[in-house]
Amino acid sequence: FATLKAHGSDVPPEDQEEVDTLQEKWHELMRAAKEKDYSLEDNKKEFANTTVKEVADFKKKVQETYKLYIELGPNSSQINLEQGFEALKKSREDIIEFSKTREELVLAEKLFNLPISEYDELNEMERRNKIMAPIYDLYERYITAVNEYS
Repeated sequence: FATLKAHGSDVPPEDQEEVDTLQEKWHELMRAAKEKDYSLEDNKKEFANTTVKEVADFKKKVQETYKLYIELGPNSSQINLEQGFEALKKSREDIIEFSKTREELVLAEKLFNLPISEYDELNEMERRNKIMAPIYDLYERYITAVNEYS
């Protein structure tokens, strides 16, 4: 507006008034935001604590699933091909479900400035599934071919 005035342009009084009060309005808005932030501090702590508990519960669930995966998963020596094929399908479903939960928890951790949790067991299940997938894909094609020729 100073540039407009310097070049002789008229500024409507209501616009000039708006410009003159803008800084004051900005400071008032910032003060209100800080008050709101302060008033929500207890809620933020409560939600952060809830997130920490949810992460711990989720990690425990992933670890329990991983333990079963090692014992009876598609990479286990204690099962046959059919059982391994079914175990791979189930573990893929579990990983999809776990990945969604992991993403939600990571977002919550970021929101509350918590350290981002690592899920090594989940990553290891994904890695092992990628290794085993070609074997079980071949097995599936074999079973399909046998059934077609029968």
